[in-house]
Amino acid sequence: DNMKQFPQWQFQDIKIYIYSRQAIQAQKGILLHTEAGELSELISGYFDLRSGSKTESDSYLILADELGEDVSCIMYVTPYVKEADAAYRSGVNVVLIDHLHQINSVKPYVVVPDVRGIRVG
Repeated sequence: DNMKQFPQWQFQDIKIYIYSRQAIQAQKGILLHTEAGELSELISGYFDLRSGSKTESDSYLILADELGEDVSCIMYVTPYVKEADAAYRSGVNVVLIDHLHQINSVKPYVVVPDVRGIRVG
């Protein structure tokens, strides 16, 4: 479902990067065959764990540096609280996807049930 938003975001001139535990080649392969079609041309770049652990805040600083962007210009979308917490500590804007509506505590970032709840721009 997340990928169905990619064409709309690209239309809004939003760059999309993938940061995954999977190797970059695996990430690219997944995007060749999705329910929303072939989406690899919509992706501006890929990152894997060579950039650091997704639960360490320094990793997001490394990504921002590699992108040549200030962390405040980056939005990180994840369903994982530990990743969201790490990204938030680095200064990245965070959207936590709560598919199961299980996030009880107040978080310092946006929590939405799915990517359709993300407002950009």
